[in-house]
Amino acid sequence: FVSYNTRPGWRTLSALRDMLLYHTRETADPQVKTARARGLLDFLTQEMPKRNVTTAGLLKSYTEFFNQELQRLGGAEEGYVAHELLEAVNGPVYFSEFMARAGRHDLQFVTEFDFRTSQTNTLEPSLANGLMNVARDVIEWEQYVDFIKGRTFRMTLLCHDGVRVSRTMKPEVLMNLYLASSAKPITEVENNSVAVKIFGDPDGVSLSTDHPVTKETLTYLAEIWPRSVPFAAAFDEARARLHLAAQGDDRSALDARMLGNNLLTAFTYSPRLVELSVFSPRFVTEVSERPMASPWARVQGQDSFRVTNLRHESVELDAIQGYLLPYVDGTRDRAALLYALMVGPVAAGKMTVKHQDVPLQDPVQIRDVLAPEIEEALKRTARLALLVA
Repeated sequence: FVSYNTRPGWRTLSALRDMLLYHTRETADPQVKTARARGLLDFLTQEMPKRNVTTAGLLKSYTEFFNQELQRLGGAEEGYVAHELLEAVNGPVYFSEFMARAGRHDLQFVTEFDFRTSQTNTLEPSLANGLMNVARDVIEWEQYVDFIKGRTFRMTLLCHDGVRVSRTMKPEVLMNLYLASSAKPITEVENNSVAVKIFGDPDGVSLSTDHPVTKETLTYLAEIWPRSVPFAAAFDEARARLHLAAQGDDRSALDARMLGNNLLTAFTYSPRLVELSVFSPRFVTEVSERPMASPWARVQGQDSFRVTNLRHESVELDAIQGYLLPYVDGTRDRAALLYALMVGPVAAGKMTVKHQDVPLQDPVQIRDVLAPEIEEALKRTARLALLVA
């Protein structure tokens, strides 16, 4: 697995990098340099979209791309800005150049970490068909797509040359994988009917299906999110809910193939529609009497409300979650957690407790308001895959 900046997208993005380097040229202090770069980024993020872009051709395309990158970087953390835009060495390459280097070390291309970016359904059908006639192999295909999309970044999976790589998607592969999905039903349709039901992910990508077992499986996965379960367990649960468990093997095998095909299609649309993995992360979604958060998240939570969960995601905590997390160590029940907040961040003046938007000062009132909020905060923390017990 190798992540790297790519051309042609970085040819345009390098102008933003050059501007920030120019803006911070008079200081060598990394923190000061990053702060100045952030200040300019914030200013440009607010002001550039106000411009009435009427210039035709390349200048208009450049400005639109520039604005998109500003919006993306406007919410980025300072560490990312420093690494991405202020590093002394930044050598973006074309994908074909990268693969030529990999080939010299007896490595070959497998796919991208973001699997959907290597799928033909990310392009208009006529464009995809045309590129298939032009590209002589998968490397040329990927390079042409980068040219068309102006790609700036890749996360490429490689393997040794001697390994046989199959590029044919087979639903049978899913039988040995774990499934998870945060997709929610967009249309209200009975799962045991043949009416089409639409499921959508948080990014607005959707899957339509009339297959009852697929509909029931996605409904089940949404209910247990963020947990993941083996394909067989999800399949059996869906059929049991639909009262199909007693049917013969032929029907069961057909349903399994259809479910595999539909989930594989959803995965190529978006990994947030359906997640596929070879293991199930160890976390709990029910809050115990003495809950325990991930030790690493507790360490991170001492300095920041942004922590890493047990699904290897960076998640943002709200205020009460953030102040509570370091104390969720498996030794405290609800009363002890309330006491820890009262004598800790509340007493120190770091944490303000409000009722109807009015800050409270009386300790009794603060405890009365805080107690139920702790319970809800723990539930939200569990849904973020941060609890191990």
